[in-house]
Amino acid sequence: MKNLICIGQKEDDHGNVTSILVEAEYAQKYREKQRERNKRYYERKKAEEAEARRLAGIPEPVKKPPMTKEEKIARQVAWQKEYYKANPDKLEERRAKMRVYEKERRARLKMEKIMAAYTPAMA
Repeated sequence: MKNLICIGQKEDDHGNVTSILVEAEYAQKYREKQRERNKRYYERKKAEEAEARRLAGIPEPVKKPPMTKEEKIARQVAWQKEYYKANPDKLEERRAKMRVYEKERRARLKMEKIMAAYTPAMA
């Protein structure tokens, strides 16, 4: 056998671990078959649910279009406003963390400027 890959491991009662090794080609074919089997299963399941809805007189669900980036940001901002309105102590905690972060950032940028000024002179 060549191109062996591990597809799983088993542990017996004594704590010994046994690896299940197979050839890479076999593993690839196995995974493809499994994907196909899963795909067929979910397609069949979807068709059965659609048929059950049709028999019950329930209309097909309308799929929502994906959210745009602006909608996601607006939703996140609205959530944050509500959260921090309900938890004012968390807002102050977050602001304190941001102040510390900004202070460290400014110090780091200042140090990088100083180092950049000295680097050419040293060379």
